[in-house]
Amino acid sequence: MSRQPILLVFGGHGQLGRALLRRARLAGRHCVVLPRAAADVCASLRVHEAITRVQPDIVINAAAYTAVDQAESERASAFAVNRDGAANVAWAASEAGIPCIHVSTDYVFGGAIGRPYTEQDSPWPLSVYGASKLAGERAVSAANGKAVILRTGWVYDQFEGGFVRKMLELARRRDRLQVAGDQFGSPTHVDDLADAMLTLAARLVAGEQPPARLYHLAGPTGLSRFEWMEMLFALLARHGGQSVGLQAVAANAFPTAARRPRNSMLDSTRVEHDLGLRLPPLIDALERCVLTWLEADPIADGVNGAPLEHRL
Repeated sequence: MSRQPILLVFGGHGQLGRALLRRARLAGRHCVVLPRAAADVCASLRVHEAITRVQPDIVINAAAYTAVDQAESERASAFAVNRDGAANVAWAASEAGIPCIHVSTDYVFGGAIGRPYTEQDSPWPLSVYGASKLAGERAVSAANGKAVILRTGWVYDQFEGGFVRKMLELARRRDRLQVAGDQFGSPTHVDDLADAMLTLAARLVAGEQPPARLYHLAGPTGLSRFEWMEMLFALLARHGGQSVGLQAVAANAFPTAARRPRNSMLDSTRVEHDLGLRLPPLIDALERCVLTWLEADPIADGVNGAPLEHRL
């Protein structure tokens, strides 16, 4: 019997890293996830040692500095992880002769256009976080010409402390919530993203060579945060959860240290055309969130006033 391919994920304690492990187990695939304590991507030697020890068939770099506002005052730390760490993983994979997938973000764009961004659009990050992720893309490409870079955005589920989870928790305390009506993106359920990445990983291990090295892989629906939450709470009420009133307000009602793009919607046409990868409709993904949330009946763990978002 041939050996089952091994997938190695750097950034195992992150939202995407945990989802990749969870979905790989469900699919019966061999996945090893390494948190920072086990393999800090900023330490090139430790990255090489991890690959030598695990002997994977493919590597995914899901490690990232994701504190968007904190990055404004911690530029060096953001670039150390998002640029230098990304390059370390890409270079180590190249040296080992195995495929590499790197995960980037919609925040590499400035948000000035009124349509979803394609891979041909020029990046123009507004924040240190976005700039560090763009620098990471370029460093990965320089270190490993065969690495595949996936940009995604507005990643969520009902488990982690991201935007959807925080809004559901806030709804337990308040009957009316304010949501930005002038910020637009492509909500992406982390499980759907993980499933698509596992499919891509299997193809790369099998020797398939994608026509391109940069793809957008995000939810197929572009809409405002307000419209997103309208859909979420309509589904919640439909399935017996509490009713919540929503008010659309300007994003500047929630001051933040880092500038966010007004529009960071991603056009994922290329990845569907080239690789047949398309994530499920937003309403289906949100309904799964709501049903799991209601079934689990989680106890809210408190909202500490931090920005209600989670970035890749």
